[in-house]
Order: sequence, then structure tokens, then C-alpha cells
Amino acid sequence: MGISAKDLRKSLSPDVAALSAKALAELDAPQQRPVARTPLEACSHFSMPAPVPTEHEEQVALFQWAEANEAQYPELRNLVAFPNGGYRPMATAAALKAEGVKAGLPDLALLCRRGSKGALFIELKKADHSNKPTAAQAEWIERLRQYGYQAVVCYGADEAIDVIMGYLTQR
Repeated sequence: MGISAKDLRKSLSPDVAALSAKALAELDAPQQRPVARTPLEACSHFSMPAPVPTEHEEQVALFQWAEANEAQYPELRNLVAFPNGGYRPMATAAALKAEGVKAGLPDLALLCRRGSKGALFIELKKADHSNKPTAAQAEWIERLRQYGYQAVVCYGADEAIDVIMGYLTQR
């Protein structure tokens, strides 16, 4: 059937478990088939498309993959996230700006040199391409490239994993 919510909780770090509490609770809930309200819904072949993971869910999945593969690729310990996005109260936003937080900085960085590149920066977007980089993000990506870094936009955790593995295995 798959991994149980209980077993999944045991494998998660406390911070990831806290962020995933709602999803884990849904795994524990009994699965019930919704009652059809229209003839179309009553058709056995009709199904709704699965919801597309959010950027947050994609990033959590990426870091879970990285943690699971650190033994084989120790450089993955240098994969970091910059918490630039998301809602913040005005006072917090002003304090962060005063401390040097810059709009548009890519979400992630793999801080290790490969070839002529000083580090890999990733702007992570939803896998369905429903959101695009902002002008500030595109500007940061171009500027980082000009200064010798590899900087990319990845759509989903799977694409980010492919890019990271390509970066790590280059000579």
C-alpha cells in the first residue's frame, strides 16, 4: 500500500514534520469516496487532476532528497535555502531589508565549486510552469551568471534534482 503516516513521521526531521503536519494528518484520515453530485461525477472513468504541488512542497521534497543522498554526495550538505519569499508583517520586512535581504535572490544555493562555476543558484518554481520568475529574480539570475555562478530556474523538485546532479557530476 505504501509508507504509513506513522513511519513517515519517524523519518522526518522535527522542522519538516511541523511544516508537514496538515498533510500528515490527511494521511491518517479515513479515505472516503465523495458522493457524486452530477452525472459526470458519477462516471467511473471521470477523475479530477491531482493538485500541483506548491513551491513550498517542491522545496521540502528537494531537501528531503538531498538529505537522503548526502552520504553519496557530501556536497549536498552545502545546499541552502534563502527564506526571501512569503508574507511578513511590515516591521519584519523593514528589519530584514535593513539587514540586507534583497528581493529576487534565488531560493536555493549549492555552495560548492564545479569547473569554472563558483556555486549553483536555483530559483524553484511550480512543476506545471504556472508561475514564472519575477523581473527581480531574472535580474539576479543574470547578474549571478555574469559573476561566474551557475544560476537557473527549475520547475519542480525533479528538475532541480536533475540540475544538481548534472552540476555535481561535471568535471
